[in-house]
Amino acid sequence: MVVLRFDTPPASSFASAAFVFVLLILVPPAYAQTETWSLDSSRSTASVWLVSSSNPDGLNYGVATVAGTVSFDPAKPSALHFTLNIFPADQAQALLNPDGTWRVGSYAQLSRYTVFTFTSKSPRSVAADKLRYTGDLTITHVVRTAPAEGSVSYSGPRVSAVPDETSLTREVTLSLQNTAPDITYGWKVGWMEMKGAVTLALEDAPALWDWIADSVWPPVILDRRCWTQNTSLRDYRGLICAGDAVDRQPQKEKPRTTIGTIDYAGPQRIVPEGINEFRLELDLRLREPK
Repeated sequence: MVVLRFDTPPASSFASAAFVFVLLILVPPAYAQTETWSLDSSRSTASVWLVSSSNPDGLNYGVATVAGTVSFDPAKPSALHFTLNIFPADQAQALLNPDGTWRVGSYAQLSRYTVFTFTSKSPRSVAADKLRYTGDLTITHVVRTAPAEGSVSYSGPRVSAVPDETSLTREVTLSLQNTAPDITYGWKVGWMEMKGAVTLALEDAPALWDWIADSVWPPVILDRRCWTQNTSLRDYRGLICAGDAVDRQPQKEKPRTTIGTIDYAGPQRIVPEGINEFRLELDLRLREPK
């Protein structure tokens, strides 16, 4: 006769196993510590430049607005992940969803414009005080033509239903001015400002100069405040708005001459020599998610 015997573990073993099981449920994995902060698009800007890699002089064509997100692990403050959408000022409602992502099938209310998307891949620290992030920069130039065929029924120009889009994607590097301690401090106080630059050699994107020069760059107004005056309908002149304008650096002019003033055709701009690089100078404002 075979006798089967089953040993019942003590109650303390069951309690220990249950405690470990509860810990596995309650303690989140390491990647769950990553936080994603959204950019304050009303105060985040990108200045658009064409410059020389060996000379600080350049052409500042305009200033754009930035939306998107930055993800990071407080335990590894330098391991940031960027998703940045850069677009002309005052076009957020037309181009973006409420979460800051691109709205599919929508176009800005501009005749010609350029938008940018930078998505980082992995951090690449050069030194303790220099943070570098490689990623893909996608640049899209849009032209909204206005056909005006002459006919008896002509009623004015109309905007093309399908604007012309041209895009390119290149791998670039985002260089931050911030250090890892700066990022840690910003995480603790719940607010941070990041400054940096994205650069791209023009030889890798020969059409980019024409795209930037052809685009319309509306002025960027920070902290815009609008109100109406208590006036009668007859005196109503619309909203009154105020704010802080972000000025682009004006292009230098050649000295004006007093000779032949009758034939004077206006100022002559100085185009810096050796321009070979496109640059986005970023000023990003982030707040802790509520």
